[in-house]
Amino acid sequence: MKFRMFMKFIIISAAVAVFTAYTEVPAAAEAVFLKDGSIIDGTIISDAASSVTLRLADKKTKQIPRSDIMRILYTELKMGKIYIQKRDGKGVVAYMVDEDRESYTFRM
Repeated sequence: MKFRMFMKFIIISAAVAVFTAYTEVPAAAEAVFLKDGSIIDGTIISDAASSVTLRLADKKTKQIPRSDIMRILYTELKMGKIYIQKRDGKGVVAYMVDEDRESYTFRM
């Protein structure tokens, strides 16, 4: 009886291992913010000193020169809206693109 249970365990474990090995896990997506204001979503497949290569949602690749990149965001924070009240009392809705100790950069 114990041998039969042990064999079931081995067979199930092997099946799970094979299934896991051949199941494609989607990679996390990054957002590349360009200096011209556009945003390119994809998965970084190559990160060199002069350029970054992304795999886009349609499985094509795109190489972007580092000189065109303002920031690479590794989370989905860009999706959240930020409500900003300006000094003149008017409010705007924007998305934060970059921040440092002295300034914030938004896109509208």
